[in-house]
Amino acid sequence: MLADVLDGARDQLAIELERCAVVSGSTEGSNVRLRRERLTALIQEAIAALRQGSTDDPTRPFTRPAPTAQHPLERRDRELVRHYLLGQIEQKHLCASADEAAILAEWPEQAERQRLREQNQRLCALLDDVQESAALLAPDGRILYCNRQALQRLQEVVRIGRDDIIGKTFAEIGVPSEYLVGCPVDRLEATARAREAVQLRILGRTKESQFDAVYQPDGTVGAVAVLIRDIHNRKLAEQRLALSGKLSALVGLSDPDRLAEALAQVPIPELADWCSVNLIEDGRIRRTFVAHRDPSQAPLQDAIMRAAPAWDRHPLWQELQSNGFQLLAEVTDDLVRKLAANDDQYRLLSQVEIRSLMVVPLAVRGQIVGIVSCAYTTESGRRYGRDDPALVEDLALHAAHAFENARLMKALKSSEERFRVALAGAQTAVFEQDASLRYVWAYNPLTPFDAVGKTHEESFPPAEAATLTEIKRRVLDEGEGAQREIDLTFGSGEARHYRETMEPLRDADGKVVGLIGAATDLTEAHRMRQELTKEIGFRERMMGILSHDLSNPLSAIVMCTDLLLRREDLPQAGREQAQRIRRSASRMREMIGTLLDFTRIRAQDKVAVSPAPTDLGDLSRDAVDEIRVAWPDHPIELEVRGDAHGEWDPARMSQTICNLASNAITYGERGTVVKISVAGDGSEVALKVHNFGPPIPPDLMPVLFQPFRRAGLEDRSPNGLGLGLYIVEQIVRAHSGTVDVESTAQDGTTFTVRLPRAPGRPL
Repeated sequence: MLADVLDGARDQLAIELERCAVVSGSTEGSNVRLRRERLTALIQEAIAALRQGSTDDPTRPFTRPAPTAQHPLERRDRELVRHYLLGQIEQKHLCASADEAAILAEWPEQAERQRLREQNQRLCALLDDVQESAALLAPDGRILYCNRQALQRLQEVVRIGRDDIIGKTFAEIGVPSEYLVGCPVDRLEATARAREAVQLRILGRTKESQFDAVYQPDGTVGAVAVLIRDIHNRKLAEQRLALSGKLSALVGLSDPDRLAEALAQVPIPELADWCSVNLIEDGRIRRTFVAHRDPSQAPLQDAIMRAAPAWDRHPLWQELQSNGFQLLAEVTDDLVRKLAANDDQYRLLSQVEIRSLMVVPLAVRGQIVGIVSCAYTTESGRRYGRDDPALVEDLALHAAHAFENARLMKALKSSEERFRVALAGAQTAVFEQDASLRYVWAYNPLTPFDAVGKTHEESFPPAEAATLTEIKRRVLDEGEGAQREIDLTFGSGEARHYRETMEPLRDADGKVVGLIGAATDLTEAHRMRQELTKEIGFRERMMGILSHDLSNPLSAIVMCTDLLLRREDLPQAGREQAQRIRRSASRMREMIGTLLDFTRIRAQDKVAVSPAPTDLGDLSRDAVDEIRVAWPDHPIELEVRGDAHGEWDPARMSQTICNLASNAITYGERGTVVKISVAGDGSEVALKVHNFGPPIPPDLMPVLFQPFRRAGLEDRSPNGLGLGLYIVEQIVRAHSGTVDVESTAQDGTTFTVRLPRAPGRPL
């Protein structure tokens, strides 16, 4: 066989072919080794073709060794090998049959056809792996090729096998080309030449068909290549982005009517041909706003807006408020009649020619404040699909937030106005300063002074600026608030008195970055307080002078009555009158002494005491004797236990005992015993005065030791000044002691004084 002969002389043939190639210049510049390898591969390919037999049998695949990837077999090299081998048959009279000669003669074309078939198979396998649908159509609409994705999509639509699709036209498989590829058959060639892209919807999903022309050598279109991509998710994202962009324009609108009017424009044209927004208050439609994509429909729009309140009690709206979202994908004439509340509304809705409708409520904090209705009409021919409700509900959610923000902004503006009125009424300015104490924000209803952007040094006189800086710098450094009253002078030269309250301002990390404060104008109150202080001081001085001057004539009265009472010849009637005068004078002297003590305390803020070694037991016995003389009809008991020695002012402690005992006798139940006890234990001595009687009212307990307060039984002591307990507390405090009271209906009232043995030292 010729194949065996050529195979045996393969190396020699390669050498001779190499010489021929050099002579012909077909391998000029090639590497010698690589050139020989390429020629040897061509000889081997020709031998393989001879061994496989006749080329007329299409069922016998042609297999050739794969060429070296780095050195592709060029057509001219294959022609060189063919001419050389055919020449060897003629020159050397090699034994070759007619079929072998024919195979060798057709070998280059056969190899090229096989290569193309292999490339086509690889291309088909590659196209089957892509996610997009790819197809090759004849200009008349016959389907020449479909990849796996395209076949699957077609079979989902037409429900037929592959053999019933390839080679058939769209009309033959029963589906319009507009539905499958988005272009009519008569425009396939023009669309392919223009390389246009067309959008369409297949089985509820948005697709995009890209057309391209496959040209023949004569320039005519031999086929149309179509690549169909699923752009559904991308379109949804674009719709959401477009809606979000429009919704962002609603931010800042605080008027519900303006917000509803703007909201009606948002879904058009991405999600609706018509859109209406109904504002609801107290379960009724207050106002309706309608938007559309066709300006020529303005009269119809106005008519719908005027007729909208008639929908108030429509079952659809009632069901919407109860169950929420409504999707009416196919709106028929019967449904339009059900949607209309009366004949006028039916006429209006019929003119709109609604094809598909979605209705969704706007809920804010659990209450429906509006209804959004989106509709497609016969004009666009679009219908709502399974993905559109999510877009509309998302739109309603953001719109509800916008309405809530509008409500809050309206409330905020109202609150701000009230806040400004309150600040003006309270004569208060608020401000914020940064870390350099420069004013960054201020609201000042008090003066036209503008402090924003300025420091203290740029706003106030040097001394006042230094004081403010010192106070506020301490707030920034220590991170704690402060309050200070200060006089400030403005540009007009007027000095005002302010109370400034400051708190540190921190960032997210807790670092102090400034301060915020309020300044209240206390000028008038400060002036009145100064005048009142002067007036009170003057009155107290006058009271002290008057009390001091009255003590001298009272002493003379007491001395004279004592002399009269010593006379044995004084008649009984005169003796009684003298005793009455003596008691009244003593009472007046006691009151004057109390007033003098009160005046000194108010002037010096303390009681002057002269501590000395004192036995509180002996002091109590002497005081009780004096009290029994003044109150001969009232029983008094005294008990002394333990060591009662300490360092106290004897006169002041005697005054304390007398005041407490007199208070117990005055306000206690008549005829009951007043018990006085002195107990020394450890480092302190306790003095207790107890009486039975009505308890001290609870509301009086917190202010019992304040001046001019009484126990609520003024009829028991009509001439009292209400200073006794106040002076007692001041005397005890001057000795570093404490005074407490317990009062109940069952146990009576007990005043307890605890005194350290050495005043001024801690207990």
